[in-house]
Amino acid sequence: MKIIKLAKGFFINEIREFNGFFWTFVFPAVLYFILVSVFSGMGSSGISFKMGVLTDEELTGFGSILNEILEQVSPEPFNVINYENMEQMMDDLKFNKIDVGVRIPTGTSFSLTKSIVFHQEPAKIEIYSVSARGESKMALQILKNIFEQVNLQIGKETASRLGNVYKDIEVSAEAVTPSDEWKFSYSNYLFPAVILMAILSISMFNAPIGLIYNRVKGINRRLYTTTIGSFHYFSAFFLFLLFSALLSVSLLYVIGTTLFKVDPAIMKIEFMAKIVYSTAVLFSIGMMISSFCKKYTTAEVIGQIFFQVFMFLGGFYFPVLNFDMPQAIKWFAKALPTTYLVESLRASLGYDVYSFSEATFWTVPSVWLGVSLIVFIFNFKRVMSYE
Repeated sequence: MKIIKLAKGFFINEIREFNGFFWTFVFPAVLYFILVSVFSGMGSSGISFKMGVLTDEELTGFGSILNEILEQVSPEPFNVINYENMEQMMDDLKFNKIDVGVRIPTGTSFSLTKSIVFHQEPAKIEIYSVSARGESKMALQILKNIFEQVNLQIGKETASRLGNVYKDIEVSAEAVTPSDEWKFSYSNYLFPAVILMAILSISMFNAPIGLIYNRVKGINRRLYTTTIGSFHYFSAFFLFLLFSALLSVSLLYVIGTTLFKVDPAIMKIEFMAKIVYSTAVLFSIGMMISSFCKKYTTAEVIGQIFFQVFMFLGGFYFPVLNFDMPQAIKWFAKALPTTYLVESLRASLGYDVYSFSEATFWTVPSVWLGVSLIVFIFNFKRVMSYE
């Protein structure tokens, strides 16, 4: 009972000031609203990518699937512009009249048929983009995601026409949008990122700064003169962090489901379990930071560095591993837990940006979780003591 009372005291103290209330609970919701509104055009003017399409032949048979896809991605997220010749499309791409160009060469329908029926080499579709333009890079990545779903649709079509059972459908069906509803949704794509950003904020700021501030200011010492011990104190503080994260995530759920109609898959046990796991990983890292810092001002600086690196190199808002970056930075990004946590959540919504294996989603974050817990437990007495 005293643990709950102490946790309640921590929470009331946190929301007493505007900064604590705003950055923990309001800012994630505001950020999500702004990002979705800007990227998906929910404001007064829509935002879409301009895609040039050059078809060298009339698509028939299995090739007709490509026509269906082009119809389904227009007008959002792509405004499709058809071209008669390659030179004109490349000129428009060069001069920023389109963001990405797609060429479906002669023989595509026949190549698809050979690939599907006789298991020969896959058909090739040419995609052109400008690496120096952010819009072009993003359009290219979206197209890659869409064509991943095309592969699944081809599998379905094959099973239907040949009278076979497409066995992978059951495994992938929940993570893939049905063929008649294929549409890239920024509200879905950004939802996992903002969820993790809210948890990351609590982990990198509230957790280490709160623990160190209470120790330095002598709050621990006053608490220990009562019947409250270090275990009760830490349990109450951890409960306060969990409640803060739960409240922040719940607010995002309300906004996502009511205002932006996020994929119902966010209500499934799998998605929520991944959020719980992500919370454990990020909280443990925040606790580890408190083990290294003697002053809360130092923890604030280190927490800010971790926060920015985990968020941006972790690919919360952009697929950074698909950008042209030095290999060393890519390897560094691959070592971050957030790279896998956010992609794992997106995979539950049907997005496969980096094509990580299921085992990879858990391996790297688990290493961070284990190391962080060991470091914190080893320094527990020093972190919970008073100065």
